[in-house]
Amino acid sequence: MIRRIHFLLTVFALLCGIIAPQTTAAQELNVEDSVKQAMALARAGKLAEAEEPLNRLLDQTNGKTIPKAKILLIRAYLRGENARFQEAATDLKQVIEIDPSDHIPWFLLMPLLVQTGDMGEYRNYSKGMLQRFGNSTNAPIAERTAKCFLLMPAAGSPDDLTQAAKVAEKAVALAKNGEWLHWRLMTRGLSEYRQGHFARAIKTMELAQKELTKAEDGAWNMCQADTYFVSAMAHHQLKQMDKASTAFGHGRVIVLTKLPSLDSKDLSPGWMDVLMTYILMHEAKTTIESATVAAIAPRGITSIPALAKDQPGFLGPANSGAESGFATWYSGVLGGGSVSIGNDDPATGYNYFRIGITNASAYGTNHADLRSEMFPLRLNRGPFTLSFAYKLPDTVKPGDNIDVDLRFFGEGKDNFLGQTVLNVGSSTGDSEMTQYKTMTATNILAPKGAVKADVWVVANIRGPWTSGFAQFDNFSVTATPARSRTGIFAGAGIFSALAACLAVTLFVRQRRRQMP
Repeated sequence: MIRRIHFLLTVFALLCGIIAPQTTAAQELNVEDSVKQAMALARAGKLAEAEEPLNRLLDQTNGKTIPKAKILLIRAYLRGENARFQEAATDLKQVIEIDPSDHIPWFLLMPLLVQTGDMGEYRNYSKGMLQRFGNSTNAPIAERTAKCFLLMPAAGSPDDLTQAAKVAEKAVALAKNGEWLHWRLMTRGLSEYRQGHFARAIKTMELAQKELTKAEDGAWNMCQADTYFVSAMAHHQLKQMDKASTAFGHGRVIVLTKLPSLDSKDLSPGWMDVLMTYILMHEAKTTIESATVAAIAPRGITSIPALAKDQPGFLGPANSGAESGFATWYSGVLGGGSVSIGNDDPATGYNYFRIGITNASAYGTNHADLRSEMFPLRLNRGPFTLSFAYKLPDTVKPGDNIDVDLRFFGEGKDNFLGQTVLNVGSSTGDSEMTQYKTMTATNILAPKGAVKADVWVVANIRGPWTSGFAQFDNFSVTATPARSRTGIFAGAGIFSALAACLAVTLFVRQRRRQMP
């Protein structure tokens, strides 16, 4: 369950914004009680029940003392989080009809229209949003406006695309002191991709990923996944198929391990970000995998496979190329052991893992290890494939090896069941390498009862390693699915700090901050 905290802190600010001056004391008390009930139910995770007090308010409102648009907007937000996409979209259309001057309902509506398959309405509203808010000098509004238009290809005319690109560029320029710059850059990179500037889009996404390392953002995972999916499509257009596949894999593991499922009925306070990410993942998947036939179905974006029965599924580990530093990885050293993140010589991307021994003492108190967070095997029973890039730049002494283990675990803590061990170094005949190699082990079978796994790299523990440092990048564990799946993908981008003068904005902003 996504943690929900601090809800009641927004109640009185919210009430100040939605209660008109002419409201009677009795009416004010009724509104206060109703909103408190909705907040309490939402905090408890009872999203469907949370709208009942709001429904009662809507039945009572005359549009003057209790503005209908504000209540509808709150209800739409809760319905979106509860994965009730069509109902949320209906509410938001009403809000825009009543008061089109607030960009928030437009922003929330766009991914919902894509998810519900209403592409004609998406094009109309996204173009309308661009025309209405494209001249804004507010960085968050400019960025969201551009992103909503760029969310799907061919949303408008070439002139519209040019305008959206200018708005995305303006959002970057308006960012103060790097404020939410990772999101601004992601949107600019998306605009560059839409315009066919593929190499430039990749560079911009790399800049966004660098900014992410500094970010304190509840939607961090969605932004990072978005950068990978757009990069994957750009690499594909440049015929860089291996890089496209790697980038897509990085993004997909974030979705699988960090984001809620679209059928969960609790998409988190950042549901609009979640939806946009699923949308971009779907587009990247259909762009890269020619075996997948994509269709815009009446009930949303649906991937209709030739999704091969033997299509490998990426399982983990997360942050497999150290692009986010040591995030989701653990390291340990003793004596002369050393583990670090390097950025001078990656196989792909910006970073790589560096592990080794700084002295010549084998075994004893000199060793190092690097371990990923466990990742679920889900329904996959294998066989599994372990793959990674490695480089041994120093002279490798006879008998020296570094071990790379794929370890399997059952339910419960420390329930180790077995492992597959690969060696690089003397066993592979590598020494003084000037380029990375990729090692791939296939047909790995999990022990009975295995439900999760991790990757463990060890130096100078089981066998000797006194040959300097080894470099690792792009770890990947994949599995052949037990059965083909038909995926429904839809998704969306960011929800940063919003204008404090709008009461509903305060509500939405507070909900978004609850993400872990």
